[in-house]
Amino acid sequence: MGISTNILAMIFRLCIFLPLLFISPGHIEAQVPVKLKIIHWNDFHAQNQPMSVKGVNGSRYNVGGFAYFKSAIDSLKYVAQSKQEAFLELDAGDNFQGTPISGVTRGESQIELLNLLHPDAVALGNHEFDYGWENLDSLIRFEARFDIVNANIYHPDHSSFAKPYIIRQLGKLRVAIIGLTVEHLNNLTLPERIRGLQIATYEESLRTYLKEIKKEKPSLIVVLSHIGVDADRRLANEFPQVNIFVGGHSHTPLKAPIKENYSLIVQAGSRGQFVGELELEIDLTGDSVLSYEGKLIETKNEIFKPDSAILRRVEELEAPVTAKYAETIGVLKKDWHVNDGRQSNLAAFESMVFRTRLSSDIGVINYGGLRKSLRAGNITMRDIYEINPFENELVSFDLRGDEVEHALEWMFDGKGSEFCEFSGLTCSVDTSAKPGNRIQNIRIDGTPMDPTKTYSIATNIFVGSHLSSIFGLNDSTHPLRQSGVTDFDLIVEAIRKYKEISGDSESWVKGL
Repeated sequence: MGISTNILAMIFRLCIFLPLLFISPGHIEAQVPVKLKIIHWNDFHAQNQPMSVKGVNGSRYNVGGFAYFKSAIDSLKYVAQSKQEAFLELDAGDNFQGTPISGVTRGESQIELLNLLHPDAVALGNHEFDYGWENLDSLIRFEARFDIVNANIYHPDHSSFAKPYIIRQLGKLRVAIIGLTVEHLNNLTLPERIRGLQIATYEESLRTYLKEIKKEKPSLIVVLSHIGVDADRRLANEFPQVNIFVGGHSHTPLKAPIKENYSLIVQAGSRGQFVGELELEIDLTGDSVLSYEGKLIETKNEIFKPDSAILRRVEELEAPVTAKYAETIGVLKKDWHVNDGRQSNLAAFESMVFRTRLSSDIGVINYGGLRKSLRAGNITMRDIYEINPFENELVSFDLRGDEVEHALEWMFDGKGSEFCEFSGLTCSVDTSAKPGNRIQNIRIDGTPMDPTKTYSIATNIFVGSHLSSIFGLNDSTHPLRQSGVTDFDLIVEAIRKYKEISGDSESWVKGL
């Protein structure tokens, strides 16, 4: 006797439905992607008060300042909370250095404000070491109430300088955050400020700690890095298991994430002008990013209402500093630019002042030592501090003419860790010539350079302490003569003397 068509259809439906009864509810739920919002920033540089920037139409407006910055972050958190989505707040380092309050408090002001913001993790930037590693170590141990992560710097006793990584449990999402700081830290700060510290390579550090992290079974691996976009891209190709690089150091405003190999790379400019937002959908079963969308939100003061508690504390911190540095000391007739294609009228002025003050043949200043441009108008002491925040001592040393030529060749071949501006010296560069043979017609004070003659060089102690990395010279054979005066004090003194600064300068190098 045959089976009816209706009975066969019922059996077929049961065969499809019954297996579903044996799939656990947890397994079904695990298939649903989890959403995560990463709120990120970097290179704040103690810009606690709003700053003026130029728009595309040439008009100026204010952005940033810690109180407005916090409101921008809070608005992103509020959206995530209203949607019951997980979020992380990540800071990629260089919170110190840039405005007077950081120098006056040796970074403590920035730790205090970050305590109020309380990010999930903060990376160490190179400028966090500018007041000495012992000072930073004390702030981490006794003042910071948030997690600081770093996997490649160690104390003299080889213990980790900070937590190499942390694990954040956000509902079912398990996020590992590992920190990296520039491995060439010795080229970026004065030697005595990091003396004794051990610095490992990025590769060595990631290999070591990614093994540990894998045992924690994370859903997502984030490298919170202060190493620059180019280094992030290189590591993304070497370590495909890293999902996200939240970066800093190169001050790059990435309007959208970079997809490099299997990793995403984000960075949010500098000084609090932007807050980065990266929205992710994550597959928990495959520990992978299914989709992403990232952008930068500009912290325009006209859009965000400042956080009242932060605003009050910033004003309290800044009040004595403002009173000290508000004095107008001169007038600038033409905008000063930090660096415009290896020619800078600001650098020309400062290197000239160095040379004049120490009665030297040549004045030298590194572009990295000048931290902001300045619009024409009144010049205040605060302006000069923000241009020269490191308060480096002025020093002098001697070079033979052939060593001067070697230094120029080294720099123009792109071997140096910094590019510098020279005063009292002119030369020509033949960009079509082979490396090591590009510099021609070197003149010192208008006279052809003598390769055998000794010339005196005036510069700041940073350049004087890094002759090897900047110019390819032997540091130990060029002892420094200390002046006892800082670049900040010297430039203030010079502006008071001249009263009016034209902003004009002549090119010291031809052929570029």
